[in-house]
Amino acid sequence: GKAEGGGGGSRTCIRFTRQRHEGTMSGPQQGIEMEDTLSPAFHAALAEVRQVRASGTIPSAAQMASIYDNASPAQLEAWGYDSAPTLAQHQQQIDVINFTLAENKRSGIFVQSDVFCGKCGASSAPESKKLKYCGGCSTLLYCGKDCATADWAEHKLKCAILRSQHDKALEVHKAHGGQEKGFNKKIHRTAAWFADLPGLRNEVMLTAWKHRSESPYIHAYTSPDDVDGSALQITVMSRSLWGVDRDRDIIGRLREIYDSSSFCADKDYMCAYTVKHSSPTHDQVTKLIKMPFNGTAIQGGTIVEALTAATRSEDLADAFAYVKASNTEITAGLMLRNIRNLSMVFHGIVTPHNCIPAPTRAINTEVAAMILHGMQLEVDICLMGLRSAAHLNGRNAVIRERDPANVDRWKARLDDGECVSVKAINFVLTHHGEFKRKSP
Repeated sequence: GKAEGGGGGSRTCIRFTRQRHEGTMSGPQQGIEMEDTLSPAFHAALAEVRQVRASGTIPSAAQMASIYDNASPAQLEAWGYDSAPTLAQHQQQIDVINFTLAENKRSGIFVQSDVFCGKCGASSAPESKKLKYCGGCSTLLYCGKDCATADWAEHKLKCAILRSQHDKALEVHKAHGGQEKGFNKKIHRTAAWFADLPGLRNEVMLTAWKHRSESPYIHAYTSPDDVDGSALQITVMSRSLWGVDRDRDIIGRLREIYDSSSFCADKDYMCAYTVKHSSPTHDQVTKLIKMPFNGTAIQGGTIVEALTAATRSEDLADAFAYVKASNTEITAGLMLRNIRNLSMVFHGIVTPHNCIPAPTRAINTEVAAMILHGMQLEVDICLMGLRSAAHLNGRNAVIRERDPANVDRWKARLDDGECVSVKAINFVLTHHGEFKRKSP
């Protein structure tokens, strides 16, 4: 083969002659050993881990170790290891994953519960005691007197409005037969329902970021009988449209917050979560809250936009850095090595384990889909370049998951409900700057 520059730095890639055909390769496959040459024990261990991950749980250290213990020396080298990691090293990484998930939930990265201290973000008070409500508004929670006192300078601007909003919602709750004693729990259960919808937090945040120059608040609302979020809708209420909202308390609070010197449109955004009852007088606003923009989510959306707009080396380098920064070492390593392997599958280019592959439309599409999938956002695609299934070219589809039978492919659902398995070389992203949560 011939050596050629990959862009963005001095690295050498080796190109081999290959026949482009869906699902097949011909010619030498040197440098990286492909999965189909590995032992049955390796495939069995990999299938077990994929099944565990598909169930929404984290594989055990022993399950992860089984993959590496059954990998060949060539595969370990391609992954960047001189020898298989020990069981203790796998357990350490799993501990890091569990810790990271807990921290992400607390700090608002990807998934965040609304039951946390209004000042420090803690989900419980010292010594695991329950959070306590502000005595004025009965809405905001604090882990202790210190946080409540430290937050008062800002909270006092909205305490009375929150009290009015709380009392109005309580009246609705009682009108539907509810008891005052369980009202706050009902409010937080409803808020938790919104927070637990996959990708909703990221959709709201990225929508607010896109419209931040319009002083918007993002309104997510649904009906009381919505179980899985399929009836949920999101509207962007820019400042010019605030008067359309009949709730004067909300408008008053929005004006106070946006006009305060502490509010920064590049750091904060406003969102409301509402359960809409059949009667217009029975709207229950669960939360109207000021939230900080999360840099990780914003960066992820920005990188996806760049990857789908052009094929520049610096964009792919940014994507690799993002994957490393937002995942544990082992998880990031597996994701990035898979991308390097796909460079070989798609284009016959072998990329050393410490290098970034040359950007191409297919590689950029793969990385963008991977980032959106990780953020639990919809990955809308249009099929193209198919040969054996040419009748599907031009069809729109939505990626549902990585194909558990082939790590090189994605399972996608067509607009008529049919599911297909495709590689990134056979589709383009069609989200057009709008980020939506995964559909149920």
